[in-house]
Amino acid sequence: MAVFVAMAQDGGSLQLAQKYEQNGEIDKAISIYGDIFEKDQSPYVYEQYLNALLKDQRFEQAQKVIIQFQKKSSNPLLVQIDLGYLELLKERASASDEPTTGRKKKQQTQKISEKIFQGIINDIPQNVSPYILQECSQAFLQKTGRPEYSIKLYEKARKNSGNSSLFAEELGALYRQNGQAAEMMSEFIEVLKKDEKKQAQIEENIQVFIGTNPQKQQEIKKILQQQAQKEPQSKSVQSLYLWSLWQEKSFSEALKLSIEFSAKFYDKGEKIFETALLSAKSGDFTTGEKGFKYLIEHGEKSMIQKSKIALLDMYFVQIEKEQVNDLARLNTIKNEYLTLYNQMEKNTQALPTVRNLVRIYGYYLNQIDSAESLLYNVLSWTSIKPAEKAQVKLDLADILLYSGKVWDATLLYGQVEKDFKQDNIGFYAKLQNARLSYYIGEFAWAKSQLDVLKAATSKVIANDAMELSLLIKEHPSSDSSYYGLELFAKAEFLSYRKLYRQALKVLDTLINSPFEYDLFDNAFYKKAEIYVALDSVAAALVCLKRVYEGYSESLLTDDALFMAAEIYEKMPDVTDSEGVTGKERAMSLYEKIFMDYAESSLAVIARERYRLLRGDAHAREELPSQGMDPRPAM
Repeated sequence: MAVFVAMAQDGGSLQLAQKYEQNGEIDKAISIYGDIFEKDQSPYVYEQYLNALLKDQRFEQAQKVIIQFQKKSSNPLLVQIDLGYLELLKERASASDEPTTGRKKKQQTQKISEKIFQGIINDIPQNVSPYILQECSQAFLQKTGRPEYSIKLYEKARKNSGNSSLFAEELGALYRQNGQAAEMMSEFIEVLKKDEKKQAQIEENIQVFIGTNPQKQQEIKKILQQQAQKEPQSKSVQSLYLWSLWQEKSFSEALKLSIEFSAKFYDKGEKIFETALLSAKSGDFTTGEKGFKYLIEHGEKSMIQKSKIALLDMYFVQIEKEQVNDLARLNTIKNEYLTLYNQMEKNTQALPTVRNLVRIYGYYLNQIDSAESLLYNVLSWTSIKPAEKAQVKLDLADILLYSGKVWDATLLYGQVEKDFKQDNIGFYAKLQNARLSYYIGEFAWAKSQLDVLKAATSKVIANDAMELSLLIKEHPSSDSSYYGLELFAKAEFLSYRKLYRQALKVLDTLINSPFEYDLFDNAFYKKAEIYVALDSVAAALVCLKRVYEGYSESLLTDDALFMAAEIYEKMPDVTDSEGVTGKERAMSLYEKIFMDYAESSLAVIARERYRLLRGDAHAREELPSQGMDPRPAM
């Protein structure tokens, strides 16, 4: 009982000392720490006491405490490091006190600290435990901030052991901290040769080393390339080199290596598939296509099916991204999807294929009946979950809305909204129903639903709801009717259905209505979007210029600037009537966004695009995705 009381009292005293130290009353803190240390020379009390003494530069007293504690410590080497640290602090204090005459003294003190540290390293026991080494390494890093002492420590322990690959993982991490690329890679390769499962961990370490520095990335690639040439039969080395090519987005080179890798190490084509997939995701469709086609021709049965799906999905992404209008190509891809679908079991795994095929049927080939028929067929499947069936209903409702079957669409949206009230699928259904109401001129009802969606968990849905609600709120006509907004909503619905010429006529009617001036910026911006879809970029640029020059206070001005800049960026060498190239126009517009509209969500992206066009070596290679497919993921 007495022991417990004493411990409780010491605990209270320790907290009191810590409080004094935090409040800057260091004398009181040191006095209490000293009293506790006389009774309790545990490592924790020792550290608290020593740190307080060193903070107050009581070096002689600190040295006595270190020597006193060393006799009882279970790891005397750690206490030796404290002695070296004490010398470093004395050196710094001396240099600070005597800036003009202290150079010689500093050098002498430095030699003492280094001698202590080197002595610790030299005296490492022959069979020191890894735990002791780890403690000492952490102490060196914490006290000196210099990884080289920890490196020497592990190197000496390795030499003592006679095992040239011992402590490779620890040394690799230390070399990374010390900026030694070649040494780091040498150690990490040794780790990987012993345990392939550690590749992800090693890749993470290398990524930390590279950071955002392209020079370091090139250095790592060169090291791995040389190592791969030296060890062509080393699976771990070849795998890591391939990974470095992926990071650099050298996909063509990576595909050649992955084909050699798969032949040499018989990985069933996994590296080829991964290279092709990464190529496709990064927009290198040429390399992606080569990779998938190679596997379809030379791969095993399981890989052939997998590659066919991936290849068609890549083609689908191209269609969505580039808004392909080549009917022959669209029909070819549709037929290949249909063949694939007919070979698949009708379950969850087939749904992504169905959804892509439906979009090609409905939105690109205008084969609405085929799209509807396929989706109605899927709804009869018993092997899919309720949430998956709800997503199919949404796809069907979207197709029905696209084809102008408004009431059929609203019925399906309503069913999904009712069944998934607190789910993103339900929120999307509610948004589409509100958008449908907006299209047909039921603005009050649409706004009431949109206002509810402002609190949706999905940021995209909440933002879309907020924008449409704001449009309705701010654009009643001067006579409190919604004449202008009715025209604009009708044009948007026609545009959604890709009835572009009809939409343009309605927008021109709106622009020729002088009392609807407040909607002119929206009308010109919508016309620009339509002209882009029609591949009439010159007309689009004229409309965008009307927005950003004529409506500088519009919420659409930054969007118009950005869209125009993107158009010019795609024709960098085309010179206009004023002798200005597309690249120069794009740079000027991007610059205007981040200079004049710094609060815009597009400002950061505009700055990145500007820097890339200017040729900055440190500009990011990847930009935030713009995303073509607004559907929620299944």
